[in-house]
Amino acid sequence: MQRITIKTLRKKVDYLNQLVGKEREEIGSYELDGAYGGYKLEMIVNESLGTREITRSRLTARELYYVIEGIVEVIYYNAERYYDCGNCGGGFKRHEMKFTEDYDICKECEGK
Repeated sequence: MQRITIKTLRKKVDYLNQLVGKEREEIGSYELDGAYGGYKLEMIVNESLGTREITRSRLTARELYYVIEGIVEVIYYNAERYYDCGNCGGGFKRHEMKFTEDYDICKECEGK
C-alpha cells in the first residue's frame, strides 16, 4: 500500500486546482489545511483568502486522498458526459446546454 504523505496530498490538491483552472490562492481554488494530526480540504472564497470547509472534519491523509480522488472523478464525469436536448434531441456537453426546472435545452435551440 502506497504511503500517503503531506507531499502526496499537496500534489493532489495542485492537480485538483489544475482541473478547475485555478491557481493557488485564487478565489475558487482548493487549499490543504493540516492541524492536530488531521487534514481538511478547503476552498478560497474571497480576496482576503478566507476559506470554507469542503470536508467538514479532519481526516487522515489516506482518507483525504480518497476524497480528492472522488472529486476528480466527478469533475471528469461531468466534463465528458453528454446531455440530450429536449428540443432537437442532440447530444451536447454540459457547457453547451441550458438547464431549467422544466426542460434541458441546447444553446443552439435556446434562441429559436
